Amino acid sequence: MCAQWPANADTNWNTKMLAYLAIGHNTDGTHSNIDGDTPTANDSDSNAMAKAHAYLAQTSGFVSAWVEINTTATLSGFVDNTADPAGAGTKVALATASAREPFVFFFVPNGLYFELTHASQTVTIIWTPLISGGSAPVDQD
Repeated sequence: MCAQWPANADTNWNTKMLAYLAIGHNTDGTHSNIDGDTPTANDSDSNAMAKAHAYLAQTSGFVSAWVEINTTATLSGFVDNTADPAGAGTKVALATASAREPFVFFFVPNGLYFELTHASQTVTIIWTPLISGGSAPVDQD
């Protein structure tokens, strides 16, 4: 799994972050990819996704999340089949930062829940459905 940074030094992460799964290495050095659909920072109710909220994946997809301010707190991502992934789920992503901007990226299968935690700062969360036309996650809180 790979995250592709915005092109041409564009720093608008909410609209430019792309996620893809490299599935093969071609003889010319390129990769065959499964491209995700349009990334979104919003849940199925068009609200911005937030830390400490559990979300239900309506399709399989990728979560990209970061804190845009230097912080020493840990950014963690959890996935589970319960609506309390941070409490009962498996930690699938961890970014420990010492005065840096933590970033995590992980896959969520269709029908599972995910949640992000961070001690103090606002977390930017981007959902990229694996399939074209995939739905935004459903907030459980």
